[in-house]
This record gives sequence, structure tokens and C-alpha cells, in this order.
Amino acid sequence: MTTLLVTAHVGLWVAIVVEGLAICVLLYKNNRLAEMAALGGVEGHLAKGKVGPRFETTDLRTGEVVSQGQLLGMRVSILFVSPSCQDCRRLMAGLAETLAGTERVDGLLASCYGDGQNCSGTFESLSNVPLLEDHEGDLSGPFGIRAWPALVELDAAWRIVGYSYPSLPEHVLQFLPAQSLGIGR
Repeated sequence: MTTLLVTAHVGLWVAIVVEGLAICVLLYKNNRLAEMAALGGVEGHLAKGKVGPRFETTDLRTGEVVSQGQLLGMRVSILFVSPSCQDCRRLMAGLAETLAGTERVDGLLASCYGDGQNCSGTFESLSNVPLLEDHEGDLSGPFGIRAWPALVELDAAWRIVGYSYPSLPEHVLQFLPAQSLGIGR
């Protein structure tokens, strides 16, 4: 009878360990799904070559309405940033320093996810790039942006050329034609 009790006791502990491991796996998967949901879901970027989404929003600096239709016919890069993102603040400050003395940068737009007043205040140093309002994710969401800073490149037909996650001003500026930066003028 003692052998039977020892066997049952060992079997019970093995079952407890296996169930504990299964619970750990389920908790890990649940946490991973919660992280993805917090970032906006599991769907990703729009595919390269696909037409970018239509949008209409406000330039936080001028109050003018900016829409996708106004940008057709020109190559555009949209830099998605958020004032709560430390990397975004560093990148925008670096861009402001790099582009100091440039009146306006054609082909580059910054889209700010967050409160408009906070966006304007946080990114005021980069005044030569339009700052688009993206308070509710109306612009970043349709592009599939889930992390900041992010850069979406679009061709003249408004097709997506690519996505990147820049950390330095050079990573943003490499996609802009030299004439848009005032070089060669």
C-alpha cells in the first residue's frame, strides 16, 4: 500500500507541474495578445504597392485642411510621431536642427498622434514641416501604424513605397529629393 501511495503522490505532483506549465504558457499568450491589442490590433501595415488611405485632417500650425487629394502627383513621406514618445521628441529635435534655415520642406509631413495642443507645443521647433492632427488615430490607424516614430513613403500615385522606423534625421531625409531641402537652389 505504501508503494501505491508513493506512486499516486508522485503522479499527482507530475500532474501539478504539467498543469502549472500549461497555465504559464496560456498567461504568456494572453499577455502577448493584450500587448498587440494595446498597439491597435493584430493587423499590420498596408502592403507595399497598395493605394494609401484617403484622409482629411488639419495642419495644427496653420489651421488649414490637408487631404490626400492635395498630395496626389507628388512623392510624400509622412512621419508619424507622438509627444509621449521620447524617440519621437529626439528625432523631431534632430530634424529641426538639421533643417534649420530651410523655409519649407516639400514632400515631408509630420502626423502627431495625441492632443493637438500638446503636439504643437512639443514639436514647435520643427516649424518648416506641416504638423497634421491625428488625435484619434484617424491617420495612423488606416496606414497600420502601431509604433512611433514611423515613416510611410508614398509615390505620386499615392501608392505605398515602404515603411520604416527612423531613429535619426538622416533616416527621414534620405527619402526626400534634394530640391525639397533647398539644396541646389
